[in-house]
Amino acid sequence: MMFYLAPDGKMMAVEVRSTAGSLDFGRPNPLFPTRLNPPSAEVDQYDVTRDGQRFIVVTPPAESRQTMNLIVNWPALLRN
Repeated sequence: MMFYLAPDGKMMAVEVRSTAGSLDFGRPNPLFPTRLNPPSAEVDQYDVTRDGQRFIVVTPPAESRQTMNLIVNWPALLRN
């Protein structure tokens, strides 16, 4: 079995058979959607267990509206 990430972010599975020195590929089957879009060859975004039953997917965080406070010249505040 071969697993890959489709351009739309879906995890796909394809059965692969080796026969007489050639490879035969089955029909691609979508397994589940991910929030990985677009797939990147530079970063390992997922891994699959040997039996192909479990996946670990590095998922980007959901959009957040959290704020960040930046304190400038903080050493001066410590002197007071």
